[in-house]
Amino acid sequence: MTSFDDVIDYIHGTSKRIELYKIQHFDKDLIKLCELIQLSTQELRSAVLELKNMRKMRDITASLVRINSIENHADDIFDHAMADLFANEKDAVKIIMYKEIMHGLETATDKCEDAANVIESIIIKMA
Repeated sequence: MTSFDDVIDYIHGTSKRIELYKIQHFDKDLIKLCELIQLSTQELRSAVLELKNMRKMRDITASLVRINSIENHADDIFDHAMADLFANEKDAVKIIMYKEIMHGLETATDKCEDAANVIESIIIKMA
């Protein structure tokens, strides 16, 4: 299941960039994207654990719906953050660094949604 690996890869890659770029300032949008990733991965974990017995299909489906909603919210946060970054930051290097980090975080939420889609396809095949 490469979608689950992709989630981890984007989280790891982005955290390495934060470390390498020596990012010291974490604005509210960056923190919010990190929180959304945490929520998405918790929902993925719940859904995967429930796949073991397939008895709580409603719980699995609810987790998948929440992951989709979280990803949509992350898109909005990312769009707002990019607009704010380009409007207020004058240092081109900082723009590039923060844009890359924010994009990596937003992509991690996309990959969570991809993993949720894999779970959904498993459910459909098992039904």
